[in-house]
Amino acid sequence: MTTTINYPTSLPQTSLQSAFKAAYPNNVLATTFENGNIKTRPRHTIARKQYSMGFFLSSAQITTFNTFWQTTLKQGASAFNMRHPVLGTSGVFRFSSPPILSRDGTWYLVTFTIEEVL
Repeated sequence: MTTTINYPTSLPQTSLQSAFKAAYPNNVLATTFENGNIKTRPRHTIARKQYSMGFFLSSAQITTFNTFWQTTLKQGASAFNMRHPVLGTSGVFRFSSPPILSRDGTWYLVTFTIEEVL
C-alpha cells in the first residue's frame, strides 16, 4: 500500500527507549487430532506487527501532533509513511488505537501503538 501522508518531520522520529515495544502476532492456528497429533498452519497470509511508542513533546509539537492525528489522518483512519521503528527504512503504518496524552512538567508524553500496513 502506498500513501502520500507523511509523519511530521518536526516531531521526534525515535521512540523513548522505555516506551518502545514490538509485538509480533500469534499467526499460528493449531488443530489437535484424536490420535494426539497436532497440525499447524498460518492463520492469515499476512501477520501485522505492532509497535508501541512514546515521545516527549513540547506545546508546539503537541499542536502539530494533534493536527496530524485529528485532521490529516482523520482521527487515525488513514495510513501514513514513517521511518520503521526497528529497521530504520521507510514503512507504511496506521494507528491501532487512539494516542494517549499525559503531562510531565512542561513536557507532554504521548504514547500510541501503530501497526504495519502491508
